[in-house]
Amino acid sequence: MIETISKKVTPTDENTVIDIMSNFGWTLKSSQEINTAESHLEGRGDSVYSVTTRENYVKLVFQRDTGMKNYSKIKELETKYTNLVDSEPLPPDFNIISFFILFLKGITPGIQYIKNYKKQTKEYEENYGAWLSKMNSEGKEYLNSASALLT
Repeated sequence: MIETISKKVTPTDENTVIDIMSNFGWTLKSSQEINTAESHLEGRGDSVYSVTTRENYVKLVFQRDTGMKNYSKIKELETKYTNLVDSEPLPPDFNIISFFILFLKGITPGIQYIKNYKKQTKEYEENYGAWLSKMNSEGKEYLNSASALLT
């Protein structure tokens, strides 16, 4: 049986994603770049503005045979790799409106907000470094192991 999957990626990530997917037995079925611009009018107060929204991505469609040799082990390694990629930590969000509201309540709450943000940023940098290290060790091992099972 043939299974398919589609991914929406940035144009700059297209080749990287194709290479990664090939390690798990996927072959590229189709690639389509989507580059759209949509314009509409929005009212703001007494004025009307033309707003344009742009979207640019590549839709990749992959397929693979579920009857291929070592399919279950390759799928297991792919799941581990995907879980590792998805565990990338997110940077803290600095909300300028929250900061100003707290600052208006007093200097101390505003300063505390900045201290908390700096602490979260430091924790993020540490977590991101650890995640990157795992990607360079475990992630590469998953890719190499899966690729070796394809031969």
